[in-house]
Amino acid sequence: MKAKALIIVGMHRSGTSAVSGSLAEQGVFMGDSLYGPQKGVNEKGFYENSALVRFNERLFDVLGWSWDDPLASCHQTFDIDALTPWIERGVALVKSEYGKHPYWGMKDPRTSLLLPFWHAVLEKADVEPLYIVMVRRPTEVAGSLAKRDGFSEEKSLMLWMNYTLSSMINTLPENRVVVFFDALMQNPASQMERVFDAADITPEQSGSSSFVDTRLIKQKSRFEPESELGKLSMSLFNVLEHSENISADVQSQYDSYCSRLSVVLVEHLRSVKQSEVFYRHLFFKSYRSIWWKLSLPVKKVEEMLRKIFNIEPRI
Repeated sequence: MKAKALIIVGMHRSGTSAVSGSLAEQGVFMGDSLYGPQKGVNEKGFYENSALVRFNERLFDVLGWSWDDPLASCHQTFDIDALTPWIERGVALVKSEYGKHPYWGMKDPRTSLLLPFWHAVLEKADVEPLYIVMVRRPTEVAGSLAKRDGFSEEKSLMLWMNYTLSSMINTLPENRVVVFFDALMQNPASQMERVFDAADITPEQSGSSSFVDTRLIKQKSRFEPESELGKLSMSLFNVLEHSENISADVQSQYDSYCSRLSVVLVEHLRSVKQSEVFYRHLFFKSYRSIWWKLSLPVKKVEEMLRKIFNIEPRI
């Protein structure tokens, strides 16, 4: 009998942690090594398996992406060949992290941009997925990212479009449930019931959900943005709200918007991302080397001498 997986996707700050925590509350295994709560960001925890997040980050490195890269998306094309060597590692991760459970949950918003890869992994691992697509009003997501990360509205809305389009286009109506943030906040129990019904799973601890706490909602933005990107994002949100399906017209308009981005800036951003990946890996390789460990006592002596003789380090 195939194992079943509840794969939570959608844009960061869209309620993916809330739905994941609610699933965990009702007995869905989300992983042994979960990131803990973070004050002011996710007071009740992220419910992200750290092994999964690290793995997705490695895949992003291969592609030259990051979670906040406005050019990263799989709603148009996806270089699956670049990640083919990683499929077996993905299967091994699924088996080691979740293999003992007949059904389990996997949450990391990064997965939204890597869905073709994870489709291949889950098929090879003989796992039946149900995708839970979280959708929140784009202006609220933008407000949350502005507060937490200092992102501009334009960048946040591009990210929202990329994650949402990638999540919807790479899943099918028969194997997904679209959960809207407002609906989850208003009646979490009914949304959990929808998910379990779609997955054909009887939860271990069915009943009312106490995980969702509306007091933790920091953004309740209802304004209508005036920019082209703002109008596009709200058009997509409104279409999903009424039909839970992608509008080809909205997608076409967004693709047109992306095609008009400055070629020079796009080229520069991709170059910066490649350099970022290269130097990060170089740093960690050096940090783990025996030479770095041998140099630590020398560095301690140097710091002590600088303090004694009041020597400022050279820049």
